[in-house]
Amino acid sequence: QTLYVDNGAVISGHVDLMYVDNVTIKGSGIIMRDEESVGDGCVITAYGCKNINISGIIGNVHRKTEWTTNIRYSSNVNIDNYKTVSPEWASTDGIDIVNCQNVNINDCFLRATDDTITIKGISDDTEEMGAAPPNENIKVTNCILWNECNSAMVVGEESAARYYKNITFDNIDVLFSYDDIYYHESLYERAVISIIPLYGGILEDITWNNIRVNECERLICFAFVDEFYKQPVDEFKCQALPGYIKNVTVKNVTSNSTSTGLYANQIYLKGWDSEKPITDITFENIVINGEKLNADSPLIVKNEFVYNFTVK
Repeated sequence: QTLYVDNGAVISGHVDLMYVDNVTIKGSGIIMRDEESVGDGCVITAYGCKNINISGIIGNVHRKTEWTTNIRYSSNVNIDNYKTVSPEWASTDGIDIVNCQNVNINDCFLRATDDTITIKGISDDTEEMGAAPPNENIKVTNCILWNECNSAMVVGEESAARYYKNITFDNIDVLFSYDDIYYHESLYERAVISIIPLYGGILEDITWNNIRVNECERLICFAFVDEFYKQPVDEFKCQALPGYIKNVTVKNVTSNSTSTGLYANQIYLKGWDSEKPITDITFENIVINGEKLNADSPLIVKNEFVYNFTVK
């Protein structure tokens, strides 16, 4: 089936796709969620679906704790020329990819007061943590991002997927990436480019290429963490899964950010321990305010559990 939202049309509600295949949502109208919109749910939710296409429309959230787009337990999903405008504080993620395979996001404009694109692993109640489907074969290309909290592009946070593998971000413009209005300069798990497993897990073969940053605070954060937004991670989940961050390439990144914040343009790398390290990381042609990054840069902060780290 096809849902067509015509130019000038505004739907005050939400669209839920549950265990269906071969569905298209397209047009140039708006699907809006505000305090008066009926029901609960994101602008678009796809759960347990295959062969889903989303294009052209605008998703708008004016609620404080509601994602804009939730693609979960789904495969073969294409999102093209999709716009999200969700400026309400906070937790209004642009696009959440949760335990999905074969997802392409292209030519999108995403503004959110939280992560703009986040790739998560969340187990259902019937699954053991870490047994949920993997996040695999995900490509994000030719997008413009604007996040006023958290991260512009993040892999992890909730990390209860079987594994994360073969994930690419290419040709991305980040207009503005801010950490947090209430805890500015005190939340280390936020950046333009982030890999943040709260529960551990295997995260490998991840690439960022051709990334241009206008304004940001921290530029890169790869870290196993035990707290999130000033709160400790659940003691039964915190780094409970074995794993690592491995084979990550970040290349052709330019930041022209003029922020004078404490962590402006910082690159933060934090392995958990020798059995849960960050390893085989390559940074190539990273240019910050006109200067090419080198291995001795004071902008790089890393601990002893980061191995085979190369700056070119």
